[in-house]
Amino acid sequence: MQKLLVYLDFDAMRPSLAGDKLPYDALTLISAVQGLVNRDAPELFVAFDPETDDFWLEQLRAPGKLLAERPVERIDTLLTFLNRYRTFIEEQGLVLWDEHVPASYNVAMTVCGVEGYLPVRGDPDGLLNLLTAPVKLDLRGKFTGKGTIEGTGRASSGSAKCDAYLWAMEHYLDRTSKMHMGYAPDGASWSTDGTWRYPDLGNASVPNRDFLIANRAFVFDLSPWADEPPSDDPTQPLGTDYATMTELFRRHYHLRGGVIAEVHGFVPWHIKYTVYDKKGKHKEVPSEWMFVEILSAYNLVMDADAYQFCGLANASVYQHYPLKPSYDNPPPPAVPYDPNKNYVMIYYGDYDAASWLVRFVPKWWTDPARGTVPISWAFNPNLAGRVPMVFDYIFEHKTANDHFIAGDSGAGYLNPTLLDAPRRHSDLPSGTEAWVAHNQAHMSRFGMRHVGFVINGDVRTTPETLAAYARFTPDGSVFNTMPLDEDGHELDHMLVNGMPAKRMDWDVGHFTMSNEEIVASILERLEKEPGA
Repeated sequence: MQKLLVYLDFDAMRPSLAGDKLPYDALTLISAVQGLVNRDAPELFVAFDPETDDFWLEQLRAPGKLLAERPVERIDTLLTFLNRYRTFIEEQGLVLWDEHVPASYNVAMTVCGVEGYLPVRGDPDGLLNLLTAPVKLDLRGKFTGKGTIEGTGRASSGSAKCDAYLWAMEHYLDRTSKMHMGYAPDGASWSTDGTWRYPDLGNASVPNRDFLIANRAFVFDLSPWADEPPSDDPTQPLGTDYATMTELFRRHYHLRGGVIAEVHGFVPWHIKYTVYDKKGKHKEVPSEWMFVEILSAYNLVMDADAYQFCGLANASVYQHYPLKPSYDNPPPPAVPYDPNKNYVMIYYGDYDAASWLVRFVPKWWTDPARGTVPISWAFNPNLAGRVPMVFDYIFEHKTANDHFIAGDSGAGYLNPTLLDAPRRHSDLPSGTEAWVAHNQAHMSRFGMRHVGFVINGDVRTTPETLAAYARFTPDGSVFNTMPLDEDGHELDHMLVNGMPAKRMDWDVGHFTMSNEEIVASILERLEKEPGA
């Protein structure tokens, strides 16, 4: 008989959980249990966003698929869940995080992945009161921002927040995943009035924790800015968050030997660190770009679970979906070039985040209009690590007009020119060869030969970067910056070792222009530059 699949309907459970702390804490515990029990094989599926989650569950339960013919046990109350997993929870034990140091929430996630202790808020009047499991590690009062960091011999950074991550580095970093890290909001309240508020569990990335725990990822939440104290720790010595982040990335780089690894998450600008809600002086996009700059300096790519759709449940289930060794993605039919015509390629992206890809493929790929015009779907191939079933699904259901390319900036989002030495934010040697090898492996599996949007931030793309891309995108790539010509003007396009390289224009859906204005500007330019 097939192993039982437990289906937990958190959407149905949520209304019975009073206040803000209990839903947050309950989903944290559920996601942690899920990550542990699903580590070796799927057992627990959580319906957090039923429209999305049930769509993929239906695909997984189709004949011959991962969860076909598995009998299902349904859970829709917290007490039923606690009773169902009581023995497991008691065997694993608990790690208590400290409300006074919200960073300890993420530290508890790292501890859970390595030790198996389940993360619970150290509040005796909360969820903890419902549990009988032994406390195996208590983080309360451990991080003070003063003296010596307990159990390390290191002097305090002057920040309890950063001391928590430094403690986790000293005790756990070398036992965590070499290929995955998590950049996710810590346990801080979203409110600034002293009350505990978690108005959006998805955009707090709570359901995402299962994958991070299943894969023993080191989890952190630090500001990328060195020129102002972070809004969540305003009294720390200037630059302490930045110094802690770069130490983490440097040490992780050496542990994995410099190969490309993934950071799952995004700058939590909707909660902290930016001008949004007056939480800093830097805007949202520059904050994203600064974080990607730092990632690039340490051979890291971002799986960009950005605000609006940060939440991704069940990746600890999805990761077990078996992919084929390769997929057929033939190039579109050749069209004779006419210099008197203008040519339009529809780029549909950016899908550089597993959390966005898993949500929007069910919408676009069930649209009856799909297949009526040629579209280049920019689905970053590295996302197959967290949501492999999406790639199997799109190849099974593609039409002759569906073509698959990579988006930002290939097999993961980084700034490729910042891989070259000398590097911003680090003194490491060039990472370009590691980047080329990483892309060749991921893109060849899905027959991808084109990157539709290479983001270099505010960095001028170099001829060396273009030559590197020619090694894995023979059909061409589009860059947000291009090299300058001999007169100091930015090139619009050029051919590099047989690869067409093109500068991007405005995207439809731009923040400051209407779609009509953007299309009009493109048409005006084409009238002036036929064949552009």
